[in-house]
Amino acid sequence: MRKRIIIIFIVLMNLCLLSSCYVDIDQQITVSGMAIDVGHQGKKYHVSVETVSVSDEKITTDVIETDGDTVFEALRDLIAISSKKLYFGHCKVMFLSEELAKKGIGEVLDLTIRDHEARIEMDILITKGCDAKDALMTDGVFSPIVCYKVDELFDTPEKPLGDAPAVHSYKVYNDINSDGVSAVIPTFKIISVEDKKELKLCGTGVFKRDKLIGYLDEQESRNLSIINNKIKSGLLTYKAEDETESFISYEILKNKSKTAIKFDDDNKIRVDVTIKTDVNIGEIDTKADFTKSDEVKKIAQNLENKMERDLYKLIDKAQSELESDIFGIGRQIYRNHPRLWEEYKEGWDETFKTVDFNVDCKVTIIGSGTFNKGSLSSHGKGG
Repeated sequence: MRKRIIIIFIVLMNLCLLSSCYVDIDQQITVSGMAIDVGHQGKKYHVSVETVSVSDEKITTDVIETDGDTVFEALRDLIAISSKKLYFGHCKVMFLSEELAKKGIGEVLDLTIRDHEARIEMDILITKGCDAKDALMTDGVFSPIVCYKVDELFDTPEKPLGDAPAVHSYKVYNDINSDGVSAVIPTFKIISVEDKKELKLCGTGVFKRDKLIGYLDEQESRNLSIINNKIKSGLLTYKAEDETESFISYEILKNKSKTAIKFDDDNKIRVDVTIKTDVNIGEIDTKADFTKSDEVKKIAQNLENKMERDLYKLIDKAQSELESDIFGIGRQIYRNHPRLWEEYKEGWDETFKTVDFNVDCKVTIIGSGTFNKGSLSSHGKGG
């Protein structure tokens, strides 16, 4: 009898613990993504959301929008338009307009951290040269849901682009509220393809605190990922050595970057960046003969030199033009040398501009394709 009472008690406790709030699915609309612009008619924000509906196995999307002095106010006002509660559990991306980003995004990101329904892993994106709302109005490639397709661009297992890694809302929030690091956010622009408007990744936006101050193009963004050890795969295309009309495309198979921070006797900072990259030659338009080790070594050396050249260009841009620590050197000092960081913290923006960087790239060519020699166009017909 006592055993039966214990079992009944456990069952009742589980019923209480496993119960959840009742939500009528017919009274809510799924939001796939949102866009935030500068507000209209005296309001601070203009908020647009892409909603998804499924009926008769057909997926349809719609965009609804309104204004508010806070993002939260605008989202609540959308209920009056949709007549249903908006469900943000599947909201994948948040587009922020260039105009809004230049004014500051701190208050906007605050919602993603505080509101229990918002996903702290939303992809944060900047729209360049257009309103954020316009991104939701583009044509989804192979999918009617624009925001889900954009999310898949970053979330594929292969991550073939390597131009700009995704950044989630919690990371952007942490970066803009931390010392010794500047946030970078992927940037999209709208392009015309035949009679359609589509989104194209076009680099990254660079921030100082929560304000957009400049951009990195696709190549610069890829180089930033290389230095920051964020790149998994991607493509590098450079002119061949001494052949101005010939190019070689290298596929990144593996990349490992290490950053070592050193201090001179006068506490001047030196940063040694060591990069080891394994590549496969995807396409070549030269007379190179891969049966000869000297040829392979020469091509690898050429790639090392050009990678180092472009990485130094990026470092110079970060220090002299953007004046932003996009590499997180200050954050590394804070983590590894907290006492020294107290000396640099106040004037870090100025100190960062004087940091000496030393970049060393080591390239290993893993494969060179099926053929031993370059293309016929370089050898002439008939070999």
